[in-house]
Amino acid sequence: MDLAGSLLATRYRDQDSLPTETRTTALLARISAFIDHHLTDAALDPTAIAA
Repeated sequence: MDLAGSLLATRYRDQDSLPTETRTTALLARISAFIDHHLTDAALDPTAIAA
C-alpha cells in the first residue's frame, strides 16, 4: 500500500498528503536505487548522493 500510495502521490504532486513514514520509506528507496545505479561511478560521493 505504501508503494502504491507513494507512486500515486508523486504522479499527482500530492506527496504532502502521505504519512511521514511513507514519505521517508519512499525517499530511502530512491536514495538506495540512485546509489545502486551509480555504484561504479568514481565521482559517487556524499555530495553527489545529496544532490
